[in-house]
Amino acid sequence: MSLISKISEKRLNNFIVQSGQSNFLQAWEWGEFQKGLGRQIWRIGTERKGALIASALIIKKTLPLGRCYLYCPRGPVFSNFESSLFKDFLAKIREIGRKEKTVFFRFDFPESKLPIKSSSHLVQAPFDVQPKHTLILDLRKDETNLLQEMKSKTRYNIRLAKRKGVQIRQSLSSEDLQKFLSLIKTTAQRDGFKSHPESYYREMVEFFGKKGLLQIFLADYEGETIAVNLVLFFGRQATYLHGASSNEHRNVMAPHLLQWEQIKEARKRGCLHYDFWGISSERQGVNSKTKSWSGITRFKKGFGGKEVGYAGTRDLVLKPSWYRIYKVFRRKK
Repeated sequence: MSLISKISEKRLNNFIVQSGQSNFLQAWEWGEFQKGLGRQIWRIGTERKGALIASALIIKKTLPLGRCYLYCPRGPVFSNFESSLFKDFLAKIREIGRKEKTVFFRFDFPESKLPIKSSSHLVQAPFDVQPKHTLILDLRKDETNLLQEMKSKTRYNIRLAKRKGVQIRQSLSSEDLQKFLSLIKTTAQRDGFKSHPESYYREMVEFFGKKGLLQIFLADYEGETIAVNLVLFFGRQATYLHGASSNEHRNVMAPHLLQWEQIKEARKRGCLHYDFWGISSERQGVNSKTKSWSGITRFKKGFGGKEVGYAGTRDLVLKPSWYRIYKVFRRKK
């Protein structure tokens, strides 16, 4: 396994898409976006007979006292998993970690199960960084079938929003981004979650918007924007990343029509799947985080789709004593 920083954007993205995941968190653009946020990245991978068979985007995250950890979001990616390749991958991580004063390496394996046994150094992370469960809608079905497979209440709310005169539009303007930033604060307070800093959303919209990979979708009612979503398009998949809505006019059901128009746009762009990006699941039990997702989970499941589960976030502990300090610090926050 070697550094592949000289690999072309097209070649890397083709490998990610052909792996069957359309995994934007491992795409070339996500690495460049992280660099724009001031973070150091590495791209590592393995070739066989001139073809990529494994790749990983590694992001450096800072910790106090000059320490750091390395993070591989929804990766590494393999064309076909081989335990020997994974061992080579971890060896490369240890090599980077020694140079960077790394306390641990964190990754979210992009499959339902981790195909290797955990050990004293490879442990379950204190929390899952990426959603452990999500909902995937198959867009190869036509619009009639997609509507038929929704819950009746969801179909009714889509029609209701249309009758009430809710208008859906797309934008990348700074004015409409500001509307999202205002509503995400309202939504975070109402639903009890912590949103990203405004600078993060601004960088995301500017970077991915210029590349044609992200769109702001807005729902307007009586001259007022009452719901705004950010949707990212990569490969053959659309991902509903962030959503915000007003406390006003909730009776006109704007978010339902907004999602439906996003789904239709994804089909127009040739996407095969629509990822609702995070739900709570009965299979994982209910903790403080997933409990706050109960309402949004009911909303998303109303559109149909298949629930998909991942292995969850793992930590490869490189400095055990520092890792214990890190966990204590996390508990106190």
